[in-house]
Amino acid sequence: RDENGLWYNDRYSEEVWLESLQGLAARYAKNPLVVGFDVRNEPRPTMPQGSSALTAIWWDTQVWGNCTDVSIDSYGTPLVTLGSFSQKGICLPQFFADWRAAATEATYAVLHGNPDSLVFIEGVGAAELVSSKLRPMPLKQMGLMNRIVWSIHD
Repeated sequence: RDENGLWYNDRYSEEVWLESLQGLAARYAKNPLVVGFDVRNEPRPTMPQGSSALTAIWWDTQVWGNCTDVSIDSYGTPLVTLGSFSQKGICLPQFFADWRAAATEATYAVLHGNPDSLVFIEGVGAAELVSSKLRPMPLKQMGLMNRIVWSIHD
């Protein structure tokens, strides 16, 4: 059972994750040996503790429909139509996580702690970066994209 794919869980909230990133960036801001922070290693689907349902993760997840016809959309193209799976409640938002939104907030957290830092962001499953090019993070200042380092590994 993998509980380490998401940036949060029942014991460690997204808010705590963001506070930790900001605190680490501030702590090492004056250390010339620290140039950046990988905000999450291998973001991937996970099985939350005590659950038999997988939490899916996509870049910019959009879920629409009702509990009889649910699709997961990526840039206007349905990736998955859940169909009968949605009969089991899988269409509920707690079963989906948006890595694009989380990576955006993580970037702000790191740069708030240290505006000179680089922010390393891995694609979903540590390798898929096509989505991030097609649908960039909605950073409020375009210059912030110059602080992003896209990271993959296999």
